Amino acid sequence: MNIKVKESSFQRFYDLAEKRGIRVLGDLFDQALAALEKETIDNTGKID
Repeated sequence: MNIKVKESSFQRFYDLAEKRGIRVLGDLFDQALAALEKETIDNTGKID
């Protein structure tokens, strides 16, 4: 995947990976997706 993000978002992503000890950035991406899905479910009871 090749996406464009703001420099500040790029840095936040790498900082989160480092703080969590994640070396494979795809793992952090998967965790972010899971968190967004959980938030959606918690707020609406379903995934959009």
